[in-house]
Amino acid sequence: MIALPLTMGAAVHPATAAYSFRRDGVLGTSLDLTFVASSPQEAEQAEGVVLAEIERVRQRISTWDPASEASQLVSSGHLASASPELRDVLTQYALWHARS
Repeated sequence: MIALPLTMGAAVHPATAAYSFRRDGVLGTSLDLTFVASSPQEAEQAEGVVLAEIERVRQRISTWDPASEASQLVSSGHLASASPELRDVLTQYALWHARS
């Protein structure tokens, strides 16, 4: 579980509650999120931010999406310009491949 603060450096307001969300089909698996927020709307907004970031990264590294950077690299053997996220994933892959 990863806990993310909704606002950096802010004290937790005493009128907060935990709001949980479950999504299936996120990167081919299920995703459970729990936010401590002052309202359901604030928690839903935080969920939207998380899901948007997952989608942004998926568009770069998914090998199932033919439009993603990773798929373009696999199909053509090269990319004119790779995003920092894809370069980082490939660098980490190479490091762990060498270690195992």
